[in-house]
Amino acid sequence: MFTVRYSILINGEALSFFSGFRGLRQGDPLSPLLFILVMEALSKLVYKACEVGLLEGFHVGNTHSHGMLVSHPLFGDDTLVFCKPSESDLGFLRCILLLFEAMPGVRVNLSKSSLIPIGEILNIH
Repeated sequence: MFTVRYSILINGEALSFFSGFRGLRQGDPLSPLLFILVMEALSKLVYKACEVGLLEGFHVGNTHSHGMLVSHPLFGDDTLVFCKPSESDLGFLRCILLLFEAMPGVRVNLSKSSLIPIGEILNIH
């Protein structure tokens, strides 16, 4: 575990550094910004896995365009990850979540997480 050190400005002068002892709490003014930064890291991990072919989302569009890849929409503090219901995709997703948890202070709450296999999506023209 690492220690975060802070310094504040009073009348334009920086005071000496001090350590926080309670961490970031819900309602802290920095919470939304830090949440966005942390989720951006998860998003980059999933994008990269899709880019190199480790995970596969699904394409939305018509037959006249390439469409858009949907792999992991983010909703507030919820994240959906779309991938094949295969051992390899789920294994890569597990690796991504382990890498994500390697960031200090970040934990995936498995009691609030679900894997839901969905049947094949039909492409209707």
